[in-house]
Amino acid sequence: MDLEGAVDPGPGHLTESPLGLMVGWQSLAPGSQLAGPQRAMDRILTLARTSFSAPEAHIVVSTDGYFDVYPPSVRANGDKPAYRGRLAELGPGIRGVDDRLAIRPSSVALLEAVTAWSAVHGASALGGDLGAGRDGNEPEA
Repeated sequence: MDLEGAVDPGPGHLTESPLGLMVGWQSLAPGSQLAGPQRAMDRILTLARTSFSAPEAHIVVSTDGYFDVYPPSVRANGDKPAYRGRLAELGPGIRGVDDRLAIRPSSVALLEAVTAWSAVHGASALGGDLGAGRDGNEPEA
């Protein structure tokens, strides 16, 4: 079968070819691209930190599974936290199954959990009564 001079009837129509009937040629919309596998770097979630200021302490929650507790006073960059806790300490529903933040950093639930934790544990964390918290050297629970 000779296809020279054949006219494409448009996208989605069947055309004849030496191999049999085939779907006609289709073009992509301008600016679109074929879907393919994502690169590994495209799947890596970025780290986000959200600050909360309570009267007892300044708490910075990280999406990768922990929160840092600082004194409520102004701090300089590079200051180490007085306490580093795990998200599970903030209450149920805050930590996901992958130990990362399970809710949006801007959610009211996280604000309430941080405020409640700070009211109960903030002064103890700043005073060293809770230890240094998660420092990467303690055994897994």
